[in-house]
Formats: sequence, C-alpha cells, structure tokens
Amino acid sequence: MINPYRFNKRTKKAIMIITLKRTVGSLFPLASAFMANAQEPAGVWLTQDKDAQVEIYKTNAGIYEGKIIWVKSTKPEVQKRIGTKILSAFKKKDTKTYESGRIYHPGQGKYYDGIITMKSDKLLHLRGYVGTPMLGQTQTWTRVK
Repeated sequence: MINPYRFNKRTKKAIMIITLKRTVGSLFPLASAFMANAQEPAGVWLTQDKDAQVEIYKTNAGIYEGKIIWVKSTKPEVQKRIGTKILSAFKKKDTKTYESGRIYHPGQGKYYDGIITMKSDKLLHLRGYVGTPMLGQTQTWTRVK
C-alpha cells in the first residue's frame, strides 16, 4: 500500500488526477454502449392495439424503415398487409429521436409525417401528423425482440 504522507502536494495531486482519469475513463465506454443500445429502434415492435408486429431495421443508408411481419387478424385482406413497409426515411436526430420519417397507414391508404421517440429500450412513441407535430396522434409500441 502506498503511504500518502510520503508524497509532496504536487505528487499527491498528480496521483489523484491519474486515478480520476482512469476511473472516469473506464466508465464512458460502458455508459455510451448502454445508451446507444437503449435508444436503438431496430427490432420487432408490437403496435399499441396489439394487432400487428412491425420490424424496424436500419438500412445501408443509415435510415430506419419498418414493415409489418405479423397481424392478429385472419382475414385475407388484413393478412395481405404482411410485408408492407409502413415506416420509411426516419433519420436520427439525437440519442432518442428519429424524425423526417413517413408513416403509411394501410387501413386508410394514407401517408403521414412521423417522429419516433425512444422512451426506453422497451417502449417507443410513434407520432404521426399532417403539417405540424402538434396536430398529430401518438402511439406507444412495445418491443418484442
């Protein structure tokens, strides 16, 4: 064990700085890996009404898209929606927000502007709107995988 009384003030200060840098430096990779993983929308999500699952994936261009991979209904007209791309062109704004996206509503046959906000690793908010986000609707989706 090092005797702290053996060193002058300058040496003690240098030892404290080195120790602090090592401690803080070792925490950053862990924290940034956790934050990057926790805020990633890629995966399989259950819609708010629990009637469909959507796989969100990152394209080679770095944008996020999503397609329907499962529907609850056994009706043929609803089953046809499997494979339909309903999310496109979502770009990362910050660690939690993906914007400038488009949402396709297959039941209405309409497109809306969209924003994805990661609330946690298991929850996201998908906001669809026309014109301004204030005039929109938000759904909460739950991660399946």
